[in-house]
Amino acid sequence: MALSNKKSGKEKLPPHAKLAFKGKIFEVWQWEQEMFDGTTAIFERVKRPNTAQVIPVVGDKILIQTQFQPHEPKPYTALAGGRCDEGEDPLKETQRELLEETGNASD
Repeated sequence: MALSNKKSGKEKLPPHAKLAFKGKIFEVWQWEQEMFDGTTAIFERVKRPNTAQVIPVVGDKILIQTQFQPHEPKPYTALAGGRCDEGEDPLKETQRELLEETGNASD
């Protein structure tokens, strides 16, 4: 199972950043930043929990799924995955998502 964690999600916000919105899943932070030409612009960053997407392989087959969601008018093809619990190990996250979404387990 290959894992990618290019960004840890722990990048620091500027100390003068202000919380503009806090929902159940997302936070939106805003701050003013000086540009190279001396002007200023508003920057924003959205913070959300990490997610895991799984590409399970069984033999020479890649497993994908058809998902049904209440807010989508038609089913769609997707990889297994979802939000990760705070502080959970990435390998454990992907194993949990695979089991929850497909019923398949991986070591």
